Formats: sequence, structure tokens, C-alpha cells
Amino acid sequence: MTVHSGDTISATFFSTAAHESVHMRPILSDQYADWALPVFLVSFIILAWVQFFYQKKFHQFIKGLFSIRMVNQLIREGNLMNKWMAIGLGFIFLSSLTLFLFQVIKNLFVLSDFFLNTQFTLLIIALLITGLILIKLLIIWTTGQLFNTSNASSKYIINAFVFNLNLGVFLLPIIIIMAYSPINEIIYLGIGFLALIFVYKLFRGVLIGITYTNFSQIYIILYLCTVEILPTLIFTKIAMKYLIDS
Repeated sequence: MTVHSGDTISATFFSTAAHESVHMRPILSDQYADWALPVFLVSFIILAWVQFFYQKKFHQFIKGLFSIRMVNQLIREGNLMNKWMAIGLGFIFLSSLTLFLFQVIKNLFVLSDFFLNTQFTLLIIALLITGLILIKLLIIWTTGQLFNTSNASSKYIINAFVFNLNLGVFLLPIIIIMAYSPINEIIYLGIGFLALIFVYKLFRGVLIGITYTNFSQIYIILYLCTVEILPTLIFTKIAMKYLIDS
């Protein structure tokens, strides 16, 4: 069957436009999929288990992301979270953030030859995340002792705990879409979501500082920037130096 030239030009135009409007990227390697799929399955099993056995506490915990009052209520009730629930949601947080950062690095940068092994790279990213969190906690606790602001420091740590575990839950569907969708814009959507949560977390920190300390807002903002942003920048610099091929 003969195809008219007008139809050919039209088809070419639309296919080109579609190609330009959606930036495609290759689906991730089988080596990554072998690790990601079991993590996704375990994460959903943990979420189902938490929802079944700790439904009320879990819903309160989700609401705590949007309300300081809810977090304070959980603190007053005591036993902010069941130990096993915390471990399960902690696993989801660490694995979700690790897989997210891996996919960002893998698709937006070129890994150095030393980190071409997927399992090894995932392990390094997970260790960097864990180290960063521990250093932040140590800084917050130490400054709380030095400046006699232990109450504010403990409140901030609890709120950071609530934010991190909620982040893992909300990040899970994003990394699943990123893993199996070839559309590059999904990555930028995830980065934007992470940045939004980070800024909101700083805002909550300012509110906690104003409520539980006598320091001015400027000092509180500078303190939070030092505690949250500076260590993050240092760890990012380390990751960029060793993980990414320059």
C-alpha cells in the first residue's frame, strides 16, 4: 500500500515532537533489578504488617508529618512508636533513600570505575546516609548539652525521626516508578519532593526553636543551617568525589 508524502511528513513531525517532549532513559540494569525488586516486596510487606497491627499509631505518625501538635500528643502518650514498627519503617526509609540516590547518580552522572558494582555502590550510599544521620544527631545532642537547650534538642530529634520515617514511606512509590519508567522527568520530580520535605523540615525546626528556646530567629536559622545543610554538603562533596567519575 502506498503512503502519501503528506502522511509521511505528518508522522515524522509527531514522532519527533513526542521524542523531544519526553526525555527517555534506559531501564535500569538487571543487576539493580535483582536487588530492587526484593526490597520493594519486603517494604510493602512491612507496610501491610504495620497497617494491620499498629493502624492507629501509624496513622498518628503520618499526621505527625503535618502537625507539631500531633507529635507532641504522641510524646505525651509515651512510647512514641513500637520498637518493631520503628525498625520496619527505618528499613523502608534507609532502603528507599538509598535506592533513590543510586538511581539519581546512575542516571544523571557517570559512576567511577571503582563503583560500577551495583551491590557495592548501594552499600556505600547506605553507609553514607547512616553516617550523616548519626553525625547530625551527635551535633544536635552535644549543642543541646552545651547551651542548656536539651528540651528543644530532644523535640527536634523526635521531629526529625518522624520526618525521616515518613519520607521513606512517601518515597517508596516514587522509586518504584523511577525503576520501571524510562521517563527522565520522574527523577526530577523525586528530587523536587525531597527538597520540599527538607525545607519543610527546616521550617518545623525553626518553629521548635522559637517555642522551646530564648534565642532569636536568626540564630535558630543559622544553627539549623549549620546542623542540617553543612554536614549534607560535606557528605555530598565526598560522594561526588569518590562515586562519580570526573
